[in-house]
Formats: sequence, structure tokens, C-alpha cells
Amino acid sequence: MNRRPDPFAKINTRLTENVKTLSQIATEAIEGMIADGSLRSGERINESHLAEHLGISRGPIREACKKLEQAGLLHNVKNHGVFIRVLSVEDTRHLYELRSALAAVSGRLIALWATDAAIAELVAMVNKMDETIEVRQPESNFSLNLEFHVLLNRATGNPTLEETDEAIANQLFLAWPEDRWKPTKSASRTPNIG
Repeated sequence: MNRRPDPFAKINTRLTENVKTLSQIATEAIEGMIADGSLRSGERINESHLAEHLGISRGPIREACKKLEQAGLLHNVKNHGVFIRVLSVEDTRHLYELRSALAAVSGRLIALWATDAAIAELVAMVNKMDETIEVRQPESNFSLNLEFHVLLNRATGNPTLEETDEAIANQLFLAWPEDRWKPTKSASRTPNIG
């Protein structure tokens, strides 16, 4: 049997490895809007508006919504649409308990497998976080804390743990009000996460 040569065999896969589908773009955009508070818990997803905003059709938006529903960020109400999930206090507690257990596993794995470079990176991040606390910059500390957890999980060398913690962290964005950095009655700015 004569096989014809594959015309695509010589295509450099590096050219296509960072290409994202429209569904992936939509998924990341919706996740970002949830994370920055543009989309809030309980809010209905307006597929047409998102499609227009992203310059894509509604199909990839629907695919993204299905994926994000599976990830626990959205909730589909039959005949009413897709909504940003609302976390109860109990849901939030359960997610934090799970994340705490993962952090303990991360610590054990880091003690066993982390490189000196990964540990140095973690120490540098903790020092940055300490500096933001000293100068009362809670917004910066919040961002650095998120980065710290990414570094912490990366240092374990366990991609499944990284993905699981990221999924939990994404759900926890739903528990944080968009005004979490609103100044309180005192002069200091404290996170409003209650």
C-alpha cells in the first residue's frame, strides 16, 4: 500500500501551540470579568452583549458557558438563562476547607521536590507581600497573594494540583464582593470580604 506523504507533516507545531479557539477566548474573558467584578454573582449572562463585546458569534459564548458551568462558576436555569453562580456561606466554607487541604499537600510536596530556585521565588514573593502590608496597600497584597498561590502550586511539580487549586480559586472570586477594597469608616483600607 502506497501512502501519500502528509502535506502537514512539516508544519512547525510551535506556530500553532499558542493559538486559542474562540471558545477558549470567551471562557478566559468571562473568567476575567468574574475575577475583576465586572460580572457579579447572580447576574445573568447576556450572550448577545458578550458576543458583540468580544467580536465573535454566540456559539463560542455558549460553549464557554457550558465549560464554566462545569467549573462551578455559572448556573443554568432552564428557560431563564445562564447566571453567575451565587455562593452561600456554606459553599464558601467548603471551598476554603478544600483549598486549605490542598495547601497542606502543596507544602509537603514542596518540602520533598521543590528546587532552590522555586523556593527563592516563593521567599521573594512573601517579602513583597510583607512590604505591601507595611505600606497599607491591600489591593497590591491581594494580587500578590494570588500570584503567591500560583507559584506555590507550581513549585509542587504537580500540574493536577495546580489546575484543581486554580478551579477552586476561580470559584472563590464569586464570594468576594466587588467593593472589597471600599474604605471603611476608619481611615485605613481593609478588605471587605465578609
